[in-house]
Amino acid sequence: MEQNLQIIEPQFTIPNKATVKDRLDAIAEFQELVRLSLKEGKDYGTIPGTKEPTLYKPGAEKIVKLLQLADTYEVIHEVRDWDRPLFSFTVRTSLLYNGEIVAQGLGECNTMEEKYRFRWVWPEEVAEYTDEPIESLRKRVWTANGRTHTKYRTYDADRIYSIVNTILKMAKKRSLVDAALSVGRLSDLFTQDLEDLQQERQSDDAPVVESKKPYKPPEPAEPFNSNDPYFANKGEFMRIVKKELDMNQQDVFTAFSFTRMADLDGDNLVGAWDKLKALSLIPAKEVVT
Repeated sequence: MEQNLQIIEPQFTIPNKATVKDRLDAIAEFQELVRLSLKEGKDYGTIPGTKEPTLYKPGAEKIVKLLQLADTYEVIHEVRDWDRPLFSFTVRTSLLYNGEIVAQGLGECNTMEEKYRFRWVWPEEVAEYTDEPIESLRKRVWTANGRTHTKYRTYDADRIYSIVNTILKMAKKRSLVDAALSVGRLSDLFTQDLEDLQQERQSDDAPVVESKKPYKPPEPAEPFNSNDPYFANKGEFMRIVKKELDMNQQDVFTAFSFTRMADLDGDNLVGAWDKLKALSLIPAKEVVT
């Protein structure tokens, strides 16, 4: 017996004038509600040198609350490379009403971003972070209170290992702001991501002076000797632990009951190495099933 199936194709229709007017009025009314509800300096702010105000995380959260929406988050892509080190997270925020998705936003953050990858230090601090000649480093020069000040940009691997969770949270925040702007049709009122620019600004808008060559982290002068180890800093220590003992940061934290990289004693890295090396030689317990 044959059955006649009728396929109905969805058709897009242009709304009539009255419908368009009602929708535009609704958007305008909500934008006005947002203006009255959000506080400048806390929920949004205008960064010097920009025209549109920037929406901050507290403002995005208020917009979601005003619309009585639930927010969920999903990490859709991540990179955790403990050797480089490189960490990257892409987060998708979904805004739901009665369980149905009404808007989504994307946010990404990674440790290659300048404010996470580098540290600006005073001239007397440069030797703590690099063996490179100070003349080869990128610098900022500015004048304040009648005096000239200079800071140099150095690579800070130790800091990268301790801000993995910060990177994840920043990606989450960016995705939330993106979703809030989308669901409220607020792109003509606010922008996003410029909040990060504000955090990086120097007092008196210090100009950046480029060096002749980019800085590269120093390489170990000699091949690593596990019986007579030497570690230039915590970052090198973690890279060697990963390579030689196949232990990541979480393994190290568990072994010493640490909660952050700052808990690792930089003056006793050889002692930490000896303990981890001994732990790596203990055979894993067999699991009886």
